[in-house]
Amino acid sequence: MEETDIKIDETILTQFLRNNQVSTEISEALIGWHASLRGKAPELVRKKAKEFLNLVAEESLGELHLPQDKQKKLVEVFEPLEKIFRLAVSLRKNENVRDHLNHTIRNYLLSNYILLKYGSEESKLSKNLAVASIFHDIAYPIEKFKMGTRNLAEEVFQEFFSSKGRMNFELGEASNLLEVLDIIGSFDNEDMSFIYTEIVAPAIAGKGLFDAPHCLCSVILFLRPIILDWKNSETYWKTKTNEIADICKAMAFHDRKMYPKSLNNTQLSFTVKSLRMADEFQEWGRDEDPSHSFVKSVKLNKTNPNEFIKLIFYLQDSSTMECRPEVAISDKLIGLIPIVESERIILSFYLPRKTNLDFRTSLKARMQSCRFINKPHIQIDLSKFVSFSNQKRRGDLVDISIHEGKAEVDIHDRIQ
Repeated sequence: MEETDIKIDETILTQFLRNNQVSTEISEALIGWHASLRGKAPELVRKKAKEFLNLVAEESLGELHLPQDKQKKLVEVFEPLEKIFRLAVSLRKNENVRDHLNHTIRNYLLSNYILLKYGSEESKLSKNLAVASIFHDIAYPIEKFKMGTRNLAEEVFQEFFSSKGRMNFELGEASNLLEVLDIIGSFDNEDMSFIYTEIVAPAIAGKGLFDAPHCLCSVILFLRPIILDWKNSETYWKTKTNEIADICKAMAFHDRKMYPKSLNNTQLSFTVKSLRMADEFQEWGRDEDPSHSFVKSVKLNKTNPNEFIKLIFYLQDSSTMECRPEVAISDKLIGLIPIVESERIILSFYLPRKTNLDFRTSLKARMQSCRFINKPHIQIDLSKFVSFSNQKRRGDLVDISIHEGKAEVDIHDRIQ
């Protein structure tokens, strides 16, 4: 691991332990996972990661009053999901399948770090964020596995769902999915109606579960055991609807493909914003083989009083392709602009070589192809790209400032 990556892990881990009251067992598991990262034993890292995630998941699900057997079914997903992920990795050719377990832990820690920067000490929000961050990607390995196995026999995939002790989500019958639609669609509640129309219905009645985006499928896998146990309890839904709605929206809208401004034009919750930001920022240690990644490392910088968060992304050429900065930059702009309101986010991209300003053309094209980028409140200011006296500036540093739905982008030479 790069030294900057080690530092950012230490920063978010230390703040988490300092500001959250967690059990000794969870603290020791987290420290054990962190210590394993410095070694060269991937199997040990995965083992420690699953131990920590299982403990956090059990504690978080307890807040939703799920019985032990239902908690166990959700918690146990990490083991088979990891097997599916490993198989997806072995099948990948040009498709880059990224780390799942360590990313989940880092998202959990980083989103908590961001939530605290909002000054929020509300325990309920922190617990909602814990559940959303732990389970936000539970359908991701399945999505990637299916992408890599389109030509394999269906029974190979089905084996993961039918064998004893594996992936028991109780979704084998169509009636199970219809019940999720029926229960969520029956609420006379604005948030739950939104979840029904924008998340649950597209996941089930659209392309079909596991062919829909993983951010939607993950919500279904999370909701199913809750509905199974509490579908007839009016008291439960009266007391837990707001929490469950917040968790589901954060899980669904963590992905940049989702447009969070569609959330009934209401202010985004800190849960939604914290998880979305964390998922965009968490680019370090995403591949066991670092040569597959365009991001060499990430550095968390100190902020000024008018800055919310400040990061540096050190880009590199991957083992198969030359770095295209417009890809990394446009991804971050598309993911972050819709959720950044009063905050000011500063991102710097250190490029592997000097880049001609002509790359702004492809950056603009990528931004304009985004389905929401032309909406009135989304603005990209590329005016600083203008070259004077017909001289094309070159540089190896791209600076971005995002604030109130606007982004300013500049390119120049970084100071060595």
